[in-house]
Amino acid sequence: MTQEEVEGLYGEGADDIEGCFGCGMDFSYPELELSGRYSETLDRMDKNGEIDLIKSPKVKKITIAKENFSILGVQLGSSFKDARRTLERKGFKLQSNENEYYYNYYYKGNLFIKLWWDNALYNLNLNYGYLGEDAEKVTSITLEVRVKEDEEIVY
Repeated sequence: MTQEEVEGLYGEGADDIEGCFGCGMDFSYPELELSGRYSETLDRMDKNGEIDLIKSPKVKKITIAKENFSILGVQLGSSFKDARRTLERKGFKLQSNENEYYYNYYYKGNLFIKLWWDNALYNLNLNYGYLGEDAEKVTSITLEVRVKEDEEIVY
């Protein structure tokens, strides 16, 4: 979906922090338990490699914490052990190279999935914290389409 379509359905959800380059590409709808990011380049590059600012940006990343949500067989509230097994059965692999932006995401092609739990931010500095313990419950899921051109932007 484009930003124009999302805002047509849910209103403005932009994270407009003054003086923060690129922050306007983030969005958040707390009442929907939904947040994400728009791509700056996806389907907006012309033949010269310039960004067409007239085209509405498309969603490239979305995090959902809505109760009873499931995607690809992973149900919010299921254990990390079950969620990992489900993703692996569907052909997803763990990105385990710490130098990569998508570290500890599961991926298949250009689709990346990150599983989260309530204390994820608290545990970010712990090695096991990124993946969740087997018995931890998945409380939100991030889906992201890798857009290489976006990753090359330097603010």
